[in-house]
Amino acid sequence: MNSAQITPPSKPFLQWISRATWLLIAAADLAFFVLDLGLDYQQLLEPCEGPDCNYLSISQAEIDVLESWGLSSQAYSLIMNGATVLGVAASLVLVILILWNQGDTRIGWAVSLTLLVIPITMISDVDNVVAHYPNLLIPSTILSGIGTFVLLGFLYLFPSGRFYPGWAFMPFIISYLVFEMYSAEFNSFITLPAFIEQIGAPVLLLLLALAGGFQILRYRRKSTL
Repeated sequence: MNSAQITPPSKPFLQWISRATWLLIAAADLAFFVLDLGLDYQQLLEPCEGPDCNYLSISQAEIDVLESWGLSSQAYSLIMNGATVLGVAASLVLVILILWNQGDTRIGWAVSLTLLVIPITMISDVDNVVAHYPNLLIPSTILSGIGTFVLLGFLYLFPSGRFYPGWAFMPFIISYLVFEMYSAEFNSFITLPAFIEQIGAPVLLLLLALAGGFQILRYRRKSTL
């Protein structure tokens, strides 16, 4: 790997800004995860059926079956949420190991943040949090946007830290804008024309497939970076 890609910023001020940004994003994601975890735990204690339920919720009939096995709804909630906590904890262990070995490098900051943000972004339910805390709509939307940016950035930039080929930044930007466009519509910030809704999903799938193709191309042609 090219050493220019793994060394930290040469200016102490930029290094400080990078670390502060890392800590801010990490702290916000962890706080959001804990908040969503508390909601999940409470919601799984009560039977629920229908589209508005937590996706892990179970019906009264299923709770009765669990109780016949000697398991309470509290045990079910602890088991399901415990699995989530273990997944995030495993990511945190990897984050700590990466920071321990590469904590002063750009690639170390980038990969560690990705390993922290992506699991939380995929596990946590933004809609659930916003439904119970409407005032968090804007912060949650921003945090979700950061998660999308980090995920796409990892897909397009790992492991060299550079776009390859050079014009790959164009589909990266388009992919991010499409994701955020749909997010804005889902949160009722905007209303998309019907034709955009029809072509948006195929275009997004094509862009993601292209990103995967760039990864293969990068490893085949630039594996020594």
